[in-house]
Amino acid sequence: MNRRPFSVSGHGPEDKPGVSNLLTVLAACSGRPVESLTHETYGALKREAAEAVVETLRPIQERYRELSADPAELSRLLDAGAARAVERGAGVMAAAREAIGLP
Repeated sequence: MNRRPFSVSGHGPEDKPGVSNLLTVLAACSGRPVESLTHETYGALKREAAEAVVETLRPIQERYRELSADPAELSRLLDAGAARAVERGAGVMAAAREAIGLP
């Protein structure tokens, strides 16, 4: 089997959408420009992209576990967020009600 390195050139969205998608995901998760990414094999590209996604999501997963372990704190945070949403949206809601003739 003839293995050639994968890089951006020749792997545009139309030519190789799977490779292009993996390169885009890897670039977004690693902070590296797509143009700088090269891999020996498609498998290596998939592995690195998967590892980058896992590392990107790690802090979110950790925070989720923390909040899940404390239902009272989760409820407090949700209530505070709801109150902020109501406050921020009050002006828009008032304008919408006025526009459609509601009190």
